[in-house]
Amino acid sequence: MAIQILKQFSQTLRPKPWTLFFSFSCSNDASQSLVTDAVSILTHHRSKSRWSNLRSACPNGITPAEFSEITLHIKNKPQLALRFFLWTKSKSLCNHNLASYSSIIHLLARARLSSHAYDLIRTAIRASHQNDEENCRFNSRPLNLFETLVKTYRDSGSAPFVF
Repeated sequence: MAIQILKQFSQTLRPKPWTLFFSFSCSNDASQSLVTDAVSILTHHRSKSRWSNLRSACPNGITPAEFSEITLHIKNKPQLALRFFLWTKSKSLCNHNLASYSSIIHLLARARLSSHAYDLIRTAIRASHQNDEENCRFNSRPLNLFETLVKTYRDSGSAPFVF
């Protein structure tokens, strides 16, 4: 059934560029600078200084779109991306949505880190459930996550393993 839905989406929907789907506000110089700085800090700093430098680089937190762009830049370092995700979540620096969850899920699936990807899929479904209760919407949460994963599949350079 998932394959049929995937085929239907791939035939009916044109893939949107990564930056358009996540509605990046990176045309803004400050936002682009934040993304560039965060990627630089993540890839070039030692682990002890990395997190304090990141905290000072983004004192007001980051948007889910900025998080997705940062993870796209560090997609060849999945363990680092996972630590970054967990750090933003534990410090409440990013109010993650399905798009930001899908970016990290794609990255982990591409790296064959299945247990971590599975855990984040469950967390994303639970998080969207809480948002649905707050907004009084009654729609299929797993299907919403699946649709988001399908829409971001190509642009994230993911693997079919994600499905």
